[in-house]
Amino acid sequence: MFSKKKGVFVPPNKRNVGMVFQSYALWPHMTVFKNIAYPLEVRKWNKNDINRRVNELLDMLGLQGLQDRYPHQLSGGQQQRVALARAIAPPDVDVLLLDEPLSNLDAKLRESLRVELRNIQKKLRKTMIYVTHDRIEAFTVADKIGVMNKGKLVAFGKASEIMENPRDTFTADFLGYIRLFDGKVISINDLEAVIDIGDYKIKCKSPSKLEIGDSVSVYVLNLELSRENRGSLNTNYVRASIRGMINLGSVIEYEIDVQGKPIIVKIPLKETNINLNNKDIYLSFNKDITICLKI
Repeated sequence: MFSKKKGVFVPPNKRNVGMVFQSYALWPHMTVFKNIAYPLEVRKWNKNDINRRVNELLDMLGLQGLQDRYPHQLSGGQQQRVALARAIAPPDVDVLLLDEPLSNLDAKLRESLRVELRNIQKKLRKTMIYVTHDRIEAFTVADKIGVMNKGKLVAFGKASEIMENPRDTFTADFLGYIRLFDGKVISINDLEAVIDIGDYKIKCKSPSKLEIGDSVSVYVLNLELSRENRGSLNTNYVRASIRGMINLGSVIEYEIDVQGKPIIVKIPLKETNINLNNKDIYLSFNKDITICLKI
């Protein structure tokens, strides 16, 4: 669409891109019907075809009966649906760009609408570029995910590929990995690396481009809390102590002290019976799901 280097500039009105803005950007002086119909009017559709297409979209997005309302008379979820209907109204749109379309909605509505967006995309069979800071939204909606840091694409691929093998600390943090320790690589082979973190030696998957002496961060996606050492040849263990805990309903959030460093860990309620009386505990985590990334 635009490249200063290559001298490319396609005018916005000729890009054939459907856009859903973060703030919806609905025209306040237009009804729901008129908002959706506008891009078709610009394309010089006849009145009958516009009526048919708008009614199709009202039905598809659950907006029946709201066509004569104005944006200020709608809920956030309804406004979001109108913005989406307007973006997909021209059936020949090549690509849809959604800029954090759910960020202004409450948590429950976001949960239902992200599934709905995925279903709509499957129906339309259109390419969608979905911008979000929410990893759950990304994994719910996307076939492929690109992770950007400071304007650069640092990871791109299928959700499962990125989740299993984050290549840098920024991506691991975004994906929800728990950063446990920093240390140095003291041995490495094709199967595993051993990291010195002070009082313990941690085994992890051996990623490429690591050398002995490298400073790394150790990440895990999940771990187990126990009152006893459950370490084995395939499992790392580290002694820790509990600073505090919060019951979040389905999970318990623990604040844990490991070698003087505070770490926040969330454990499913049914998988833990550790409480504040258990001051000294052990963290255990399988070496095959332990990742070390160069700092």
